[in-house]
Amino acid sequence: MSFLQDFLQKRNLPHAVTEEGLYYHVARPGQGPQAQAGDYVRVHYTGSFLNGKVFDSSLEGGEPIVFRLGQGQVIPGWDKGIALFNQGAKGHLYIPPEMAYGAQGAGDVIPPNSSLQFEIELVEILDEAGYQAWEATENERRRKMIEEYIEVQMKKELTVIATYAQQHDLPFQMTESGLFYLIEEAGEGKKAEPGATVTVHYTGRLLTGKIFDSSHNRNQPISFQLGAGRVIQGWEEGIALFREGGKGKLMIPSPLGYGPRDMGDIPSESTLLFDIELVKVE
Repeated sequence: MSFLQDFLQKRNLPHAVTEEGLYYHVARPGQGPQAQAGDYVRVHYTGSFLNGKVFDSSLEGGEPIVFRLGQGQVIPGWDKGIALFNQGAKGHLYIPPEMAYGAQGAGDVIPPNSSLQFEIELVEILDEAGYQAWEATENERRRKMIEEYIEVQMKKELTVIATYAQQHDLPFQMTESGLFYLIEEAGEGKKAEPGATVTVHYTGRLLTGKIFDSSHNRNQPISFQLGAGRVIQGWEEGIALFREGGKGKLMIPSPLGYGPRDMGDIPSESTLLFDIELVKVE
């Protein structure tokens, strides 16, 4: 008797088993077609260990996961298991380690050799045209979410920046995007233009005053092509405001910096202050 079979029988959980050793139970049959390899499927799920501890759930975000069945985009237990359900069906998958994340596990979330259980709902099966329509709608939804997030975050940080500038007597100017800049020494060399290679000395601080990076500490300025997407948006826009030899400050709200993700010593949603010197424009 397998470990999973013993688990299910001791708890008197209804189940069937495939030849590969995948256990499943269809709790509510669907009325739509059965999922086939190659279909795009939208699936709601809650994943937990056999002790009941939940490690992931699509219900938290409100949107089902979407993937192409049978293409190796998910663990084998899902590729095999979802194909046992019809559109609209609900049920459970009980997946042995060899059909999940195996002896390697998955980072800090799934320990090695873990059997997993999923409560699933096959929300929808999509053909190629249906998937393309869904993708377009989803991209638009995400775009609006990002725009709304940026608008809210910008308003919050602009208030903080204005207060900081006033307290430190820094006469910043603001661009249309929300970038704040202060040219303290006007350079007399070439203006930084998109496509140019620029060499910049800098010191980056949080508004607490903590330095998170400095080219001066390394005694080595950085060089990059302006407009090539190799630096944060606030730098792309800000460096282009200077001429060779110029010095000044850039105050960068997080939507023009690293946004809602941690980046080393930079916490998420951090406003960044840079002292910069545009050493060379080539």
